Amino acid sequence: MLEKNSRPPHAARLVAIFLSFVAACVARAADEFGSWHTLSLGVLENERWKLTALGQVRFRDHSSQLFAYVLSPQVEFKASPYLRVGLNYTYLPAKPPGRSRFLDQKRWEFELNPRWPVSEQLTLDLRNRYELRWIEGRAGINERSRHRPQATFRLRHAGPLESVFAHHEIFYDYVLHRRTETRLVPAGFNFRLSPRAGFLSYYLIRSVLAAREWTHSQVIGTQFSIKL
Repeated sequence: MLEKNSRPPHAARLVAIFLSFVAACVARAADEFGSWHTLSLGVLENERWKLTALGQVRFRDHSSQLFAYVLSPQVEFKASPYLRVGLNYTYLPAKPPGRSRFLDQKRWEFELNPRWPVSEQLTLDLRNRYELRWIEGRAGINERSRHRPQATFRLRHAGPLESVFAHHEIFYDYVLHRRTETRLVPAGFNFRLSPRAGFLSYYLIRSVLAAREWTHSQVIGTQFSIKL
C-alpha cells in the first residue's frame, strides 16, 4: 500500500498534464510557435485603488525573434465587489510580418470589467476594453474594443498552485468594421510564490485576420507579478 505522502502533489500532476498538452500542440504546428513574457510590478493597492506597471516582450519564429514589446502603466478602481474600472496607457512598438523595423503604436485603454463570484472556488469575469490607438503609418485614430470572458477556479491543497483559468478574447476594429483577432487560452495556471510574488503560465492560440485571411499561431506565456 502506497504511503499518502508518496503520491505526486496535485500541482505537479496538473503542470505535467499541461506541459504534455503544450508539447503535443507545438509539435503539430511548430512553424507558428512563439512566447510572450511579462513582468508586472504592483506599485500600490488598497481597498479601492490598484496601480500597476507592466512590461512584456513577445517572440515569434520558434520563439527566436523579438517582434514586439509592451510598456503600460495601469490604474484600476474597485467600484464594488462586482465591478472594476480601469484606465491604461500603452506603448507597443511591433514589427509587422516581413518588416525589419519596429512601428510605433500608442494607445489609451478604458476598461469596464464586471465579475461574478459564483462560489468560494469559481469566479467569472468579463474584461471589456475600449482602445484609442495611434499607429505609425496610419492616419487618424484607430478605435478597437476587446471582450474577454474568463473563468477562474481556485484550488485547495495544491501547494503553490492557487488556481487554474481559461478565457477567450475577441477583438473588434471600428475602422474596418469587423472582427480582426481572437485569443483563446484553454489552460492557464496561477502560482503563489510568496506573499508578495506570483507567477502564472498559459497556453494561447492566437488568430489574426490579415489581407482577408486568418493566420494562427501558438504561444506559451509567462508572467511574474511582484508587489513593491
